[in-house]
Amino acid sequence: ARDQVSKLNADLTRERQVQSGVDEYIFRTSQDERVRPSHENMEGKICKWDDPNVYKDEPGDKWRSRSSIQGVQKHPGEDYQCRCTAEPVLEGLLSKALEE
Repeated sequence: ARDQVSKLNADLTRERQVQSGVDEYIFRTSQDERVRPSHENMEGKICKWDDPNVYKDEPGDKWRSRSSIQGVQKHPGEDYQCRCTAEPVLEGLLSKALEE
């Protein structure tokens, strides 16, 4: 049951962020001894909601494959018993809103 509630929360977070115009997020782990290596490899990486297979280190960088760093190829909270979260990247959101 705990796993299913976690997945529901992850889905709601994604839906809220995408509906708010957030296209990217920063992958955050619990940063404790139980974090899986593939999740730990994604800590602090910028990711895209529309592609769980890519990441970048900085906003201006090119997208790279998560498999190149053995990073989990799922969004935070999608994996079994995952405690990771998605921190929204708000940079550029205001300029998008002003363009509309």
